[in-house]
Amino acid sequence: EQAMIISDFPTWALYTRSGAGTTADPFVYTPTGNPPALTNALSRTRFRQHAWWHNVIAGQDQLRQKTAWALAQIFAVSNGAAFDQEEVEAALTGGPSGKPRFLGLSNFYDIFVKNAFGKYRDVVGKVTYHPIMGDWLSFRGNRRAASAGVLPDENYAREVMQLFTIGLDLLTDEGVQQTNADGPIPTYTNEDIREYAKIFTGLGYGAGTLDLNNSSLNPYSPYVGNLAGNPNGTVKFQVPMRMAGEQHDRGPKDLLAGLVIPDPDGDVTHTEASANAEVDTALDGLVNHQSCPPFIAHRLIQRMVKSNPSRAYLGRVVAAFKNNGQSQRGDLKAVVKAILLDPEAWQPIRVQY
Repeated sequence: EQAMIISDFPTWALYTRSGAGTTADPFVYTPTGNPPALTNALSRTRFRQHAWWHNVIAGQDQLRQKTAWALAQIFAVSNGAAFDQEEVEAALTGGPSGKPRFLGLSNFYDIFVKNAFGKYRDVVGKVTYHPIMGDWLSFRGNRRAASAGVLPDENYAREVMQLFTIGLDLLTDEGVQQTNADGPIPTYTNEDIREYAKIFTGLGYGAGTLDLNNSSLNPYSPYVGNLAGNPNGTVKFQVPMRMAGEQHDRGPKDLLAGLVIPDPDGDVTHTEASANAEVDTALDGLVNHQSCPPFIAHRLIQRMVKSNPSRAYLGRVVAAFKNNGQSQRGDLKAVVKAILLDPEAWQPIRVQY
């Protein structure tokens, strides 16, 4: 995508900055001339779309590209939250010398390309720390409940369970809802959401220089520095978020499967490392949850082969998710292999329940 932007450098001459130095749109370019000479020359979305189409059509790694696209549909974001703006890091020089803000979406998608045959737990972790997801699900800037009325945003705490790991209902390895007298057994409750929201406190943009005295997360980041006159500069969407330990919840978190972190008798003032360790523990627990393999395997089958896999087919893929043959869980290479080489994937089987 960046190469395409550079190759279009001559078209920048057809544009002039609008609003430079103002608080409105200081990083927006508009066509020069009356009428404009080339209205869509710098369509930011076009660069990303062209780069994507080039990779998925001409790339020599077609299976990787297909797997990445499947993962991207699970960890979905959109152009919202101002991700698609033409803001450039080089605030006053502009042009290809800067880093367009919309490159953050490409950087986010690269998680799935680079980890298509890696571990699912790694994908969940990288998504959790990516600023695109942090802004999209509004947990970037979550602060510990230090005073009455200050509660962490619950968006990501809910979605990381509902969409990214375990789903709504407790499942068997063949994807069958487990039930009791009240019906399907839910995997989590509203109280669980509140507890997991405590986990995702303290994360802010990773750009700039760490300022341990910046307890206000100003602006919602523990990092400050000269980003070409824009303290929330565009690179913020291209580097992982980082943790401000001071703003991470200090009390115990009662998580699923009886897991309680940290010491339930203590009030811990966190460092960056200890707060990150809590995030890791929480994500480990979700990926190790019994519903994660059938929930995720089902969605990967749907996006790579068919909409309605049989229970037996799903069960075989789940077995690969739980153990790749080397006692490793969530090995996407093994999962994709199981999905595509299963007899149901290439035989004209009509599934009847």
